[in-house]
Amino acid sequence: MNTVVAFLHENQARLGLERYGGLAGMQSLILTPNFRASRHLIFLLFPEGQRTPVLVAKVPRAADAGSSLEQEARNLQAVHATTPGGMDSIPRLVAYETYCGYPLLIETAIVGPLMSPAAVRANRDVNCDLLLEWLVTLERSTASTADAGWFERLIEHPISQLAQLLSLDAGEQQALEQTYQHTQALRSANFPLVCEHGDLSHPNIILLSETRVGVIDWELADPHGLPACDWFFFLSYVASALAQARTPDEHLKAFVSAFFGQTAWAGALIRRYTQSMGLADDLLKPLFVACWARYTAHLLLRLSEQQVAADADSAKWLRTNRYYHYWRYTLDHLDQLSWT
Repeated sequence: MNTVVAFLHENQARLGLERYGGLAGMQSLILTPNFRASRHLIFLLFPEGQRTPVLVAKVPRAADAGSSLEQEARNLQAVHATTPGGMDSIPRLVAYETYCGYPLLIETAIVGPLMSPAAVRANRDVNCDLLLEWLVTLERSTASTADAGWFERLIEHPISQLAQLLSLDAGEQQALEQTYQHTQALRSANFPLVCEHGDLSHPNIILLSETRVGVIDWELADPHGLPACDWFFFLSYVASALAQARTPDEHLKAFVSAFFGQTAWAGALIRRYTQSMGLADDLLKPLFVACWARYTAHLLLRLSEQQVAADADSAKWLRTNRYYHYWRYTLDHLDQLSWT
């Protein structure tokens, strides 16, 4: 019996776990994500005799690395609190506790086929429509007035991490300065903050039915984040899926075809989003810059939290990462964002 199953047995009455099926023969399947910045082991939990998981547990690889699990627990509670009865399309928190010296997060399983690259290629328009409907519903229900320090928290702080954690070359220093300049327009703009998932791509999107999607993995979310960035991120995933991109160059080529120039196919989808959210067109360019700079910074920060970001290998990895290249390309070709 592993640690997670032992916790379930010891706490089944207190947590009301009988609603998820019999625990006597509970089985688990352990997943070990191989993404460089991944910090957790994931347990899929199956009642005896069933092939569909009912619960998901996450345990950090290191005992002192539970901060992101605590953040995911808070995020799930915050999102569900915005809608009467909560949202059936995202996991529900079952428990977040310390057990045997390790933080342990348990949430309900969201079950269905993944919105995989193959699924996107099979029907791009339908999948984009489903995700757009889900995202607009989420952002409308979580919209809130911006607090006084939002710009420093959401833009200045993550971008400054790049300078603090990475030895910048001249080009990167210039890119940081350009990022600050282009995002300043957001500081005085009038728009709501929304729940931002932060990683809206495969394998985090589940096809619940022909008309509904579910979304998992909320550790990177911010209940009071920026609008549009999740949509940009998802569309970049769609672009790479359509192109069957594998290498950084292939991902960048797909990114360019989606967003840049007069033939950018993502432009119509971005306009649909802005119309649904009532977002002013002049905010799109600074939000697009912020999207890729922040994601690049968050990758580096996650490596830093694992105490591996300072080595040369990690810096090299970051500079070959697709999102780093999206950020640098965007700054050099802002005039080609015709949909803005």
